[in-house]
Amino acid sequence: MKKMLLEVERLTVIVTVDERGGRAFLGKRLSRDAAVCEDVLRSLEGKGLVVTPKSAPLFCGADVSVREDLFCGAAQGEVFFSEFEPLLPVGEKITTLVVYRWNRRYPSDLKLDLDPEACGLHRIGVREFVGTSHEKITREEYRR
Repeated sequence: MKKMLLEVERLTVIVTVDERGGRAFLGKRLSRDAAVCEDVLRSLEGKGLVVTPKSAPLFCGADVSVREDLFCGAAQGEVFFSEFEPLLPVGEKITTLVVYRWNRRYPSDLKLDLDPEACGLHRIGVREFVGTSHEKITREEYRR
């Protein structure tokens, strides 16, 4: 596992999962939906979005910071879009977690490794919307 140098005490992380918590299969994302990316960008409220090189094409044309090691050098006010990184190692520092659920079942071998409520996060909101390739996407927001 890569060394994570975290300078901050609070992290805001965004993930996408299927109905069973799946995140990826054979190193590839399970799905993509332009409506999710648009919603992520709208929700930033002036904060910077940090992505890995593998996730950067999802936000083509948007002003994002790209880091090979997503959480390394984290700064206050950044939001992290995590597709493949384990969250348990940074779980205590996550104060806001946004989970987009595809509401479908895909084959997966990488699952969300963090149970928000078991980590002291409380769901503060749920919203459903129609995606560009999914009939229903659920956005859940958790806060500490």
